[in-house]
Amino acid sequence: MKYFILRSQLVPCLQFGQLLESGPYSLRYNKDNSLTFVKWDTEETPDCIVDLQKIHDMDRCSGPLSREDFDTVMAGEDWQEETSTPD
Repeated sequence: MKYFILRSQLVPCLQFGQLLESGPYSLRYNKDNSLTFVKWDTEETPDCIVDLQKIHDMDRCSGPLSREDFDTVMAGEDWQEETSTPD
């Protein structure tokens, strides 16, 4: 499986038929909702991701990522939910 992290404003450019997510409502976002990610399970990078990389500024975007690299990114504080501790 491969992963791609992208800026939230690029979500309308995605073709969900090429990805494992079913639509924008199924995406997970980082803490400030500025980034999200998609995944696919084919060897070839989906056309919608290739097109994004050709047409749009890829600032803050990364990928395709392996599962190991993706897990490293997800472990960062930008993606971790804040948990409160009981008093």
